[in-house]
Amino acid sequence: MWDELQHLGWRSKSWKTEAGVIRGGKPISKSGLYGILTNALYSGMVDHKGVLYPGEHERIVDQRVWDKVQTTLRQNGRGNGSYAKNKYGALLRGVLFCAHCDTAMMHTYTAKGPRRYRYYVCYKAQQKGWQNCKTKSVAAEAIERAVLNSIRRLSSDPLLAERVLDEAVEQFKARRQEVEAEQASVKRSLSQLNQELARLAAEEDQDTGARFDRIKSVEGAMRTAERQAHELSLDLQQMKENPVDPAHLRKTIREFEEVWATLATREQEELVKLLVSKGVYDGVTGKVTVSFRSAGAKELCQGKAE
Repeated sequence: MWDELQHLGWRSKSWKTEAGVIRGGKPISKSGLYGILTNALYSGMVDHKGVLYPGEHERIVDQRVWDKVQTTLRQNGRGNGSYAKNKYGALLRGVLFCAHCDTAMMHTYTAKGPRRYRYYVCYKAQQKGWQNCKTKSVAAEAIERAVLNSIRRLSSDPLLAERVLDEAVEQFKARRQEVEAEQASVKRSLSQLNQELARLAAEEDQDTGARFDRIKSVEGAMRTAERQAHELSLDLQQMKENPVDPAHLRKTIREFEEVWATLATREQEELVKLLVSKGVYDGVTGKVTVSFRSAGAKELCQGKAE
C-alpha cells in the first residue's frame, strides 16, 4: 500500500499557520500510513491510554472494513509478527542505489490488467521529477537477476566468499547490539514520557486546553514508543531464534542455486542483505555494481541489467 501511495504521489494534509507558514503537504511515510490505518477515531472510538472507548463522533469507516484492516496489519506484521512481508518479492529493498543521485531506489509497480510489472525507481526522480535523474528506473527482475549473478560468482572465489562470510557474521552481531541499544533508549524515553504525563496530570493550575493538548501529545508519543519497543523486542527474539550459522551460510554460498530455490521470499531478501552491502545502478550505461560485505575488500562485481 505504501508503494502505491508513493506511485500516486499522495501527500499529507497541508495547512497555513497564523504566521502564514505552510505546514504538512509532505509525502506520506510508512509510519504515517501505519498511524492512519490504526487511528481508532475512524472507527468511532477514542483511544485513551491504550483503552478504546465509544466516542461522541460518528464512525468514518465501517466496522467490517476496520476489523479486516487490523487483521491484515497483524498478519502482515513483523514475522510471527516480526519481519514485514515482502508481498511483491522486492529483494533489493534498502540495498539498491542510483549511481547519478546517490539516493536509494524504491520498489514500485504498475498494473496492466491482471499483470503487475515491478520496478525500482530513483527516489529523487520520484519526488522531484524524472528530468532530474539520468537513471530514472529499472525493471526489477533485470536488476535483481544481475545482483544474484554477482552473488553466484562468490562460489567460484572461495577466498572472497570467506571474507564476506566473516563480515556477515560480524554484521549480524553488530546489528543485534544496535537493536539492544535502541531498545534500551526507547525504554528510557517511555520512562521519561510517563513522568511527564504524571507531571501534567498534577498541574491543575495550568490552562486546561493547553494541558489537554500536551497530555494528548505525550500519550501519542507513548503509543509510538510502545510500538517501537514491541517491534524491537520481536526483532531480538527473531535474532535469538535464528542466529547466523557460519557453516550454513558457507553451504549456501557454495551451493547457491540449490539452496536459493528452497528459500521463502523473506529469507531470500535477508540473505541478499546479509551478503551485499550496496548495489549501484547506472541508468545511462545499464551497469550494476555490487559491493559485498567484506571489510576493506576492493572486490566489486559488475554486470548489466538486461
